[in-house]
Amino acid sequence: MGHIYGGTSNEFYNQCRVIDDTLGMFAPQWLAAGYRVLFTADHGMTDDGRHGGTSDIERLIPLYDLGHPEGGAVDG
Repeated sequence: MGHIYGGTSNEFYNQCRVIDDTLGMFAPQWLAAGYRVLFTADHGMTDDGRHGGTSDIERLIPLYDLGHPEGGAVDG
């Protein structure tokens, strides 16, 4: 959706919410089963849907580590 409508579009935001809701249903089950769960992305995106450049919005991505003794958002 971001490639088609841009990284700050309503379409992209709404698709992210669907994915977030879906992962929110499954992650507790995976953790309860003893899995370590990593959430990340392959790249960021500019407002107009571009990626692959050198800006922070394109290169910095989230990484969440759940199920690790010190899990949570990873700094840096």
